[in-house]
Amino acid sequence: MRSIISAIFLITVFAISCNPAEQSEVNNSKKAVYEVVFREKLAGTYEKWKTSENNFEVYYTYADRGRGPEYTEKFTLNENNFITSQSITGVNYRKASVDEQFSSNGSTATWKNSMEETNGDFGGDKLYFRHSGSAAIYEILAQLLLSSEDNKVDLYPEGTAELSKTIPQTLSNGAALDLL
Repeated sequence: MRSIISAIFLITVFAISCNPAEQSEVNNSKKAVYEVVFREKLAGTYEKWKTSENNFEVYYTYADRGRGPEYTEKFTLNENNFITSQSITGVNYRKASVDEQFSSNGSTATWKNSMEETNGDFGGDKLYFRHSGSAAIYEILAQLLLSSEDNKVDLYPEGTAELSKTIPQTLSNGAALDLL
């Protein structure tokens, strides 16, 4: 239940707090750049680009009263848009070093973060949910939830996320969207 509430809250915050800033070309792929806004002030940036088929990179940082994360992520998605490998480096909100790794080979997965280093059975049909990292995971989760027949996504190594409802919103600029 806690993960469902956290996911919905963070998806909502991310959707509201990021403004598209620009798009540029990186390795012949469009780079999406968003401004991260807190309390109506520019606080950071979220950048995402495709490096090759099913491979992406993300840069995410913001400052909040002298604190805030700075992450560089690389991840690979399988044909069903589940993460099959991920690397996250940088610092978390309190400036502690982050070096998180996840890899899979079709039947097993290995992951290492500040809390654990372990492995387990993995069939590529669950979403690896990192310990530290950018908001990119919420974008992937939202896409999986919206395409799921039962509005549920199994998380790896454990848990389930569920989309219970969407909330229609109209922004001050007239844009309409659904909050998850």
